[in-house]
Parts: sequence; structure tokens; C-alpha cells
Amino acid sequence: MNASPTPPLRRLRLADLSTPELAPGEAEHAQRVLRMRSGDAFEALDGAGSAWLGRIRTADRRGVSIELGELLRREPEPGEQGSALPRVTVAAALPRLGHAEELVQCLSQLGARRWIPLVTRRSPPSGRELEGHRRERLERVAGEALKQSGGLWALEIATPTPLEALLAAPSARAVRCTPRADVRLCDFVASSCQINTWVLYFGPEGGFDPAEEQAFEAAGVPGVWLAPQILRIEVAVSAALAVLVNRLARVDPAAGAPAG
Repeated sequence: MNASPTPPLRRLRLADLSTPELAPGEAEHAQRVLRMRSGDAFEALDGAGSAWLGRIRTADRRGVSIELGELLRREPEPGEQGSALPRVTVAAALPRLGHAEELVQCLSQLGARRWIPLVTRRSPPSGRELEGHRRERLERVAGEALKQSGGLWALEIATPTPLEALLAAPSARAVRCTPRADVRLCDFVASSCQINTWVLYFGPEGGFDPAEEQAFEAAGVPGVWLAPQILRIEVAVSAALAVLVNRLARVDPAAGAPAG
């Protein structure tokens, strides 16, 4: 009779490798939700491509202390040689909190490397700042999505940045998603399969204004469309990122794992 398969290790995020310590909220999650106790092993994630064998040293009312053992996995940064994923930066308007959480979950699960909350002329005041509790909440959501997805690189959440500043910075391949474009994203990506670094732009409710559309054209950023319907920002970002990753991820279908 075959032995039962070993259950996968639970995954916890690290705050710092030098101490080491669990990220904020992880100790409470380990004790109260996962019911982990002294001696329990887990996969410790540094969010920068590495997973270590961790073990709970003590767990009591004073908190949780851990120790790290061997390196279990290491993956190159998305876009680098040997990585299964392209490096994708999403410059998308900051939606309301509930929608922002959904957006961050999708970005993290689909392997986006960076999200830049995009500030445009039509951005409301709430879409121009991301500080304090709101930022902490979204970073925690990104961390939970990282654990769930099995990834090793944490989503970087940047400071809200004006469109003009981003267009002034060169990027390998950038596109703006707009229902008024003539080219489908899947066709555009198919013609650019050798490109491994991308920037995807998404506007706020109401889209980019005419002056911003002209700025994109002047910067050589083409428009692409996803669907004939008008999509919510988190739906549009998820759809676009799924198309890009599905087309560009370097995966060995026979093994179900990234190609070497």
C-alpha cells in the first residue's frame, strides 16, 4: 500500500532575513489561524525570489520566534534569464479600496512585478495618494496572494506617479489598453514574443483625456484593446495580464514546470 503523500509546507512571509522575523501579521496568522506550534516547519518567503525551510522555535503569548534552515527554492527575477515569467509593470489608476484589493490580488497571483498607481487628469483626489493604513492593507493583500499563488517574487507597489513622468522614462515595450484601439492585445503580444519587459497602461474611469492620448502617441506607446465591452479597471488589468503571461511564460508543457 502506497504511503500518503507529504502535505505541502505552509507558507509564511519574512520581514527580515538578518534577524530573522516574520512579516507583520504573519505570527498572529500562524498561531490563531494555522494553529502552528513549536517545532512546526514552514516555507519562509523573502519576497525576493527565495524560499527557505523555516521552523517555529517558540509560539506563546509573547509572540512567535523562528529559525531558518536550508534554501528550498530560488527563482530568477521575472524577465531575467531562467525565469518563467516576463517582467511586467502595470501602470493603472488607483480604484476605490475594495476594488483596489481585488486588483492587487490579481496582479500578485498573475506574477506582475510592479504596480504603479497612475495619476491622470481625470484621477479623483482619492486616486492620487496611497499612504498609511491604505498602503499597509494593500501590501498585506499582495503578500497573502503571493503565498496562495506559489510565487516567490512579491508585487512591488510604487508611489502614485503622474502619467507625464512615466512617459518620460524609457521602457522596453509599452502599450495602453483602450477600447478605441484597432489592434487586439493578443495579436500585439504575438508579434513581440521576444520582448521580456513590458509596461501596461490603464486609465481611470472615463479613460485618458485627448491630451493624454496625444502624449501616448508622441511617446510611441500604441493602443490595444481587450474586449468590445467597457471593463472595470481590475477586470481589464486581470484580462490583459493573463493574456501577456499566457503568451510569454516559458513553460515546459510536458513537465508542467518552467523550462530551463
